[in-house]
Amino acid sequence: MPKITRNRKKLANKLTSLKTESSVSSNRTAIGKCPYPGCTGAGHLSGKYETHAYIEACPLKQNLTPEECVLFAKYRKLLKSSISKKTDMNDKENKGRNGVGLRNLKKILRNVKDVIYLESLADTAEFLEHEPDFRQPYSHKVEKIQLYNVEFTLPKHAECIYPNCEVSRVYVCERCFQYFFDKYAMQDHCLNVFPYECPPGKLIYKDDSLSVYEVDGLKEAVYSMNLTMFAKMFISDKQYRNDVSNFKFYILIKSDAIGWHTIGYFSKAKDADSKYNLSCIMVMPTYGRQGYGGFLIEFSYILSKNEKRICTPERPFSVEGLAAYRRYWLWTIIDYMAQKGTKRQFDIVELSNLTGIADVDIVATLFTYDMLAKEGEEYWIVMSETFRQACRKLHLKEMSRRVNIACFL
Repeated sequence: MPKITRNRKKLANKLTSLKTESSVSSNRTAIGKCPYPGCTGAGHLSGKYETHAYIEACPLKQNLTPEECVLFAKYRKLLKSSISKKTDMNDKENKGRNGVGLRNLKKILRNVKDVIYLESLADTAEFLEHEPDFRQPYSHKVEKIQLYNVEFTLPKHAECIYPNCEVSRVYVCERCFQYFFDKYAMQDHCLNVFPYECPPGKLIYKDDSLSVYEVDGLKEAVYSMNLTMFAKMFISDKQYRNDVSNFKFYILIKSDAIGWHTIGYFSKAKDADSKYNLSCIMVMPTYGRQGYGGFLIEFSYILSKNEKRICTPERPFSVEGLAAYRRYWLWTIIDYMAQKGTKRQFDIVELSNLTGIADVDIVATLFTYDMLAKEGEEYWIVMSETFRQACRKLHLKEMSRRVNIACFL
């Protein structure tokens, strides 16, 4: 859901006149831990509790402090009392007085546009404290995802991990991957509240309409968590991790006359000693079979070469991920053989140093396509029927979608 970021100064000025005495309960302790990055569990969005355990009640998620939540609770109470206060006047006078209160309330809401939205969130957070069983942390009812204006059906193995999700369709922003259960909330977010003019990271590659941004999971925890939650629904073999601070995310986008669109991404650990150059990779369903998977894989190996490391992707593979890597490794071997010629010696170590691909992955690819034949103590590269069939299935777009080294910034 969108953050409460606009007109906070106006709201703070209206709250300063209220007393700062805490109205929260002092005998309540939090059960569990709030999953929001950087949250200690202090405060409650409703302003009536000292701690919280649900992300729906997290003040930090709405860019508020626990003290501001307490003041806002007092502010809401004053507004309600000004409307529903009983007097000894007749009904006509009561109606007129209530009308004045409503007009004053509407005037305040026009000045503070996010108050209605914040009130609904606070009411929901308070309701979940009294009815915790109503909150379902996981749901398997989601059947469709609408990525802004493109709708597609989730695969059968998809697992939705969006909190409190009990709907059959989820709306997701294609740029920041914030999720919504209401179509109009997503449209309002994209048109009015959308926080990013580009992916929240450093531009490291620019080639015509394609760009790649490097996003630090520690600095952009919310964006990174939204991205990983979205990817988890399509990659069932990957384990979802709340801690995204140890990873970097490389976002591939495409620009057109309308704006920019996320094509795909891959992530890798920050650990310099890690033997893995890729932890998770995904191409958006709307851009499948266009060569972008091979582009991201090649990009990850180029980064490894720049770091002077020979790496391998993290296991286990998904079915689609294994197929994509096998196609890329096979295409790399074909390109190497074309440069060397059929009568030259096939040097696995040389190919590994040139491409950054681990020698075990090269050997595994040769075995997969029956390209190794042993004669005495020597191995020969042969053009097997399995290899020929695999070459015919290689997509021309995958072979033409290359990373331009000169476009790195």
